[in-house]
Amino acid sequence: MSLISWNRKPQRGLIEVLEVSSVSSSRAASQFIGWYQMAKNMRAFRYATSNPYRVPTARNLSMSFFPFRRSLCAALFFIFHFSLFTLSAQPIMMRDVFAAMPDSVLPMVTKNNRLDCIDFIDNDMEAKARNTFGEYVTLEALTADYARFRTSSASLLEMKLLPLLPALLPTDTTAADTTFLLCLVSTAQTGEPDTPRRLEDSNIRFLRPDWSPLDSLAVPFYLPPFTSFIEGQAPDSLRATYDSALRSLDSFHPVRLALSAESTTLTATLQPAYLAKDEREAITPHLHPLTFIWNGTNFAVEP
Repeated sequence: MSLISWNRKPQRGLIEVLEVSSVSSSRAASQFIGWYQMAKNMRAFRYATSNPYRVPTARNLSMSFFPFRRSLCAALFFIFHFSLFTLSAQPIMMRDVFAAMPDSVLPMVTKNNRLDCIDFIDNDMEAKARNTFGEYVTLEALTADYARFRTSSASLLEMKLLPLLPALLPTDTTAADTTFLLCLVSTAQTGEPDTPRRLEDSNIRFLRPDWSPLDSLAVPFYLPPFTSFIEGQAPDSLRATYDSALRSLDSFHPVRLALSAESTTLTATLQPAYLAKDEREAITPHLHPLTFIWNGTNFAVEP
């Protein structure tokens, strides 16, 4: 086989002259392919690094930027998982809980009513909307963990997100909202506001923030005896009337419950408005509200 002597001019100064001599044709071809591949890689590398406005192609990355590709993949992997962690760690907000309220809780208030109220309060406007009966409903307060919603002229709904102790968390806890309870206080009202004849009676219940039942996570709450709201004794001149008021309250003692927007406390106030005027005047000076503090498992009387 004849000897091969082959010269090639460089392209843009990137490919040097390849000289193959005194070798067999197969060996020369193999050597030529190796040199050509190296020159091609060098050309891709120089062109990609000398032009900052050019994005390297996948082929160039695979040939010349393999270490950079590994670092880039590691960075993207970290950013992606950090973003997922940040999203999953977002605290649950009362505005989202309020917007997601099922229609079965307040059938006369639609989701559009609730969303309109949120928009109004975000824009520092009076958060009023008309319900399906044509009456106004008002979102009177909205914070990160509290909402007070007047559903009619005679009813009020308060909502509060309460943190759970870790010991009470379900074993299959996977979502942020399982670390909180949703406390609902519904209050029925009658009589003129801010008058002695104003009567209010409340009930309390607990749900998950997604409005699902608590299942095994029961949180019982019991009010103490009505006598816990009473201090001292009436003077002898009012003793008979005072005792009569006690007997009336023993058979029926409505209590107004109020959640706090600033703290995790619950205030209970005994309501004597339905009593006769003389009984109400005899018992009212001896009544005092009770304050309960959320301890992570229940509301406990403030010491």
